[in-house]
Amino acid sequence: MKISYQWLKRYIDTDLELDEILTVLTDIGLEVDGVERFESVRGGLEGVVVGEVLTCTDHPDSDHLHLTEVAVGREEPLKIVCGAPNVAAGRICSAYQRWENIFYRPTAALLSGRRGGKRRGEGNR
Repeated sequence: MKISYQWLKRYIDTDLELDEILTVLTDIGLEVDGVERFESVRGGLEGVVVGEVLTCTDHPDSDHLHLTEVAVGREEPLKIVCGAPNVAAGRICSAYQRWENIFYRPTAALLSGRRGGKRRGEGNR
């Protein structure tokens, strides 16, 4: 059976840490096979930063992509190929960044785990 640590803490008034609760449960005869971390968003939003779109131009080889520069607190703005129809200079956005892959979305609600790379000849950097 799987139960939530937060659910368990609602019914047991305790300040014990997770490891201590596991020991207590085992001591009273409730064997614990393991603990799984639950993340509502895979990766726990690690690598997501807030940025401002500095420039936004139409992609020369596409009728729906945009070439953007996004300031995220680094020395140089990120160059991101974006397919959002509502992207514009001055907008505040979320940017998903890893050292080798970056993917932009105009809101933090949906983030893609796709690897960055060439999109119509332009690379995400």
